[in-house]
Amino acid sequence: MYMRLSIFMLFALALLSGGLLRAQPFTLDNITPTELLLVDYKKEDTLRRGLINVTTVNQVKDTAWYFVKGLSMFSPVYFGLTAPEGNGNIRVQLCKDNWKTANRSGETGEKRHYQEQFKTEGDFGIMVIAEQKPASYTMITWTGKEAKEVGITSPFKGEGEGAIKEQGGNFLKENYLYILIGLMVVVIAYLVFKMKKSKN
Repeated sequence: MYMRLSIFMLFALALLSGGLLRAQPFTLDNITPTELLLVDYKKEDTLRRGLINVTTVNQVKDTAWYFVKGLSMFSPVYFGLTAPEGNGNIRVQLCKDNWKTANRSGETGEKRHYQEQFKTEGDFGIMVIAEQKPASYTMITWTGKEAKEVGITSPFKGEGEGAIKEQGGNFLKENYLYILIGLMVVVIAYLVFKMKKSKN
């Protein structure tokens, strides 16, 4: 009985872990996003020091996907897309959890420029939709050094909108898988101990 219960719990844990892994952002079928690698950006002005990526693209398809990783919740992030004169309108969607839900969106419009400033943890995706092809544009992603703050901003929270003090909630959301694994290990260890005791 104890052995069957242990096997069932391990099987359930495997299913849960697999589901969580598949639910990670930027893994939808038939989409292979391009990573925008951040490199050191050293300026005399210490406020501008950090990591940066500058990428120029000549897009020939309707939609292109990119992602940036290695971000800290405590560091400001700037993303900008600029198109030269003669290009059509370009729509931009910034996604955190999946490609279907845009957390921030906009378009280049008459100014031929789109930009956002925010804070987030880990990574974010960029979906670029060209209304006229081919479309040429340059993307700039910059993140500054970590700033010591009280409270944690939520994903894609604007810098001027203040911090949200929800450390307890964030801890449970980000670590509940590890907590569940720990509980299951304790239960299995207890069941094994009971089995050995009953045999004796």
